[in-house]
Amino acid sequence: MYFTGYQYSTAIVDKKKNSVFLGEPFKGKVIIIGAGAGGLSAGYLLAQQGTDFEILEASENYGGRIKINQEFADFTIPLGAEWIETNLGIFDEIVNDDSVQLNIETIRDRPDRKFVNYSWFQFFEDNVVPSVKDKISFNSEVLHVDFSGDKINVITSSKNYEADKVIISVPLMMLKKERISFNP
Repeated sequence: MYFTGYQYSTAIVDKKKNSVFLGEPFKGKVIIIGAGAGGLSAGYLLAQQGTDFEILEASENYGGRIKINQEFADFTIPLGAEWIETNLGIFDEIVNDDSVQLNIETIRDRPDRKFVNYSWFQFFEDNVVPSVKDKISFNSEVLHVDFSGDKINVITSSKNYEADKVIISVPLMMLKKERISFNP
């Protein structure tokens, strides 16, 4: 999930810790298209590696399909991605920092788990977004990605970007509807 479109010289998986040690980080510029959970996670990992990156987000908010409403009731209402469909070690795996202590309360909701007064959006807001927020360009809808030259050109309605690598983290439906065109 976190390594799509990204190249490392070495990667060693420690199955006991459920973690990955990454070798030499990529030295070029990476553009991430989409500031949902996947794009934020990719940016967070790149930030940890010291890689230059920028996240292009079509909307004015990060989070993609993970949203919350805190105005309707006196508690947080998740409006997407409210279940945890994996083991709870996923939180430590995403944060990837042994110095961060996570205290996330969940309850069983067979066969999955649910957050208690918390959400995926808040998890990302608390643990991932602070490291990447300054690297997000909002209202930057990507129209075209051109892979034909030495550098990759990413074209939005207002600006052109140049990168060595691109990570595309948008909903599959956006690609099916051809909202982004590609060359070749």
